Amino acid sequence: MPQHILIVEDDEALRQLYGICLEREHYTCTLVGFASEALEVLSAGDVDLMLTDVNLGEKMSGFDLVKQIRQSTDYDTLKILVITSFPDRFQDTADLNISGILKKPIHYTNLVQAVKDALTLTDDS
Repeated sequence: MPQHILIVEDDEALRQLYGICLEREHYTCTLVGFASEALEVLSAGDVDLMLTDVNLGEKMSGFDLVKQIRQSTDYDTLKILVITSFPDRFQDTADLNISGILKKPIHYTNLVQAVKDALTLTDDS
């Protein structure tokens, strides 16, 4: 069964691009534009990894979304990758329990490798 990736990106072209890249690698992808939609998807189904942009163009940023998710034990096994144009602004993210930060623009191979790496990490590694 393919692993399920939730892509949260308010830029429709990038959202579609990320989805195409990951579906080519045989992942199942759900694409949403806002944090509120992401929370609905997470509550309704089994997601293995969430890929979220930091600036989502609504009240809740990608980091706010991650913080809210990490407050619930329902998502303890969810792997999270964050996308930003300014990764140096996010030096201290240990409390967010994220698997990585990707810098925009993201090259196809870097995106795929980051997802593979995050999904193969175990909680005790």
